[in-house]
Amino acid sequence: MNLKFMFFLRNRDDLELKLFVGMMLFTSREKAWKPHLGVEQHGTVFFRDSVAPGGNDPPELGESRTVKRDMMSLIATALQQAREKQPALSARPSDYAIYNFSIGFEGMGHWKTEATISDLFFNGVSE
Repeated sequence: MNLKFMFFLRNRDDLELKLFVGMMLFTSREKAWKPHLGVEQHGTVFFRDSVAPGGNDPPELGESRTVKRDMMSLIATALQQAREKQPALSARPSDYAIYNFSIGFEGMGHWKTEATISDLFFNGVSE
């Protein structure tokens, strides 16, 4: 079972240049705590950062955790790595716009899940 958020980004000048960028907030799979770069089933590159970076402990079940992440920094990191899989991607975060955002659970099988998300806000700036 995973709890994560993902942004779907598209290049402002070429909508075919796209990627998913997000963060794993909780997972039941130990190896999924590491940042991950991959290609999803439709060929779009994705980068998923970890809420437990740099050796920080993953959250325990029931533990409250505050997550603050500068999205421009996250997108820059994602683009730097994603260009290994798709070299045509621009390395500049400002070349991209957010087309979709999702937060939610993903899992196979039967899971009893619960999450409380509070004080969620985004400040968007159009250039």
